[in-house]
Amino acid sequence: LKNTKITHLSLHAYKMKKEIMPFLAQVLKDTQIAHLDLSNNHIGDSGAVALASGLKGSKIISLNLTSNDIEQKGVQSLANSLKDTEITILNLCANKIGQTGAITLANSLKNSQITNLELGGNRIGDHGIHILAQNLKGTQLTYLGLHYNDIGNEGVQALIHGIQDTKIINLKLSSNHIWYEESETLARSLKHTHITHLSLAGSIGRGVLKVISENLVGTQIINLDLSCNRSITSKDMKFLAKDLKNTKITELNFYNNRMGEEGAIALSEGLKDTQITNLDLSYNRIGIEGTKALANVLDKTNIMSLNLRKSRMEDDGAKALAVVLPNTKIKYLNLYKSLIGDEGIRALAESLENTQITNLNLGLNSIDQAGAMALAKGLKNTQ
Repeated sequence: LKNTKITHLSLHAYKMKKEIMPFLAQVLKDTQIAHLDLSNNHIGDSGAVALASGLKGSKIISLNLTSNDIEQKGVQSLANSLKDTEITILNLCANKIGQTGAITLANSLKNSQITNLELGGNRIGDHGIHILAQNLKGTQLTYLGLHYNDIGNEGVQALIHGIQDTKIINLKLSSNHIWYEESETLARSLKHTHITHLSLAGSIGRGVLKVISENLVGTQIINLDLSCNRSITSKDMKFLAKDLKNTKITELNFYNNRMGEEGAIALSEGLKDTQITNLDLSYNRIGIEGTKALANVLDKTNIMSLNLRKSRMEDDGAKALAVVLPNTKIKYLNLYKSLIGDEGIRALAESLENTQITNLNLGLNSIDQAGAMALAKGLKNTQ
């Protein structure tokens, strides 16, 4: 490694023994390595301590230590070394740092160059998040990943308050526990942050989407991930749809929410005249009527990427889409496993040459020879 030009080194799941880490650490400063991936090696605290000693003077700017059984002692050594490194991206996902480790790391952030910090899956909890939040101001952080950390309303509120007047624009809170109680305080606080990308996938309880929806106007959010929130109802969707056109949202992710036909119908009306360009409704079983409702408004939207994977639209839904597609801006369309038969495929095929579509997924639909021939003809005419 010393005499090479290698700048990116991945040793992911290399089954690296802890005893090797001191030797790797010793040579790091004499290499050109800027991006080091040691994920899934289970180097433990002793490996992290050894690695930390070699980071000073190295050229490393991106360090991935996902799934390495790192606990308090290892985090302490890494945290102490950060001020003497060039590291801007640090991934400590799925380790065992807990509240104590998070607090230790929090105290070192202001003296580091870290802009992207991934701490997902570390059981940090509300207390650890509270201390972390108190230390965010004055850091270089722009991205903070905190998914799977047993964070409740108290931790989220402390975090949102701490993020104000920071550089953080991307916040990942997936798979935590945000309930209706006091969620209004959280939602209102979003207007006082610079957050543009917010992930609440698998995190919000019943009624929370209504509260968030009522407070989206006036925020900087352009990318909102609400996937895997099966507590969301069609009534919630109506509240979201109501003010979408007054938000800055360009990407909306509803993957795997079981919104069904009613939810899709409720959302569709709110899509008109919005800034949304990317819409993911995959795994939602929106059915024929949900697809028709969506088709009725697509030509009045700015959507360029539409994911309807596993939507159960059947032929009637596909035919409704086919009619409107030539009048839309859609370039990416995913209709994978949507119960579309030959009639739907033929309708889509006939409309293709007049669309802007460049990426089309029709996998695992019921296409026989006639449908395949119609599709082939339609694709030929798109050249």
